[in-house]
Amino acid sequence: MNRSIYTVPKLCKAKNGWYVHFRYNGVQKRYNVANREKNLKIRKRIADHLIKTLSAKLKKGWNPVTEIQESKAYYSFSGCLEDV
Repeated sequence: MNRSIYTVPKLCKAKNGWYVHFRYNGVQKRYNVANREKNLKIRKRIADHLIKTLSAKLKKGWNPVTEIQESKAYYSFSGCLEDV
């Protein structure tokens, strides 16, 4: 059986804000979703786009763990949308 090294990105609607999360090689990654946006339809649309983008990047072989460790930089929402 061929196991994936990442889980599918999912939306979590927590009391303190929405975020998209997934695991890559056992390391959990979280990306906040435009929590300042009060319109929930727009916020959901942003979250769906983020999930779609992260899924596409993971399928192409993107490694979020080493990418962040190598650069030691903070990645914003717009940064994760690049290269799609």
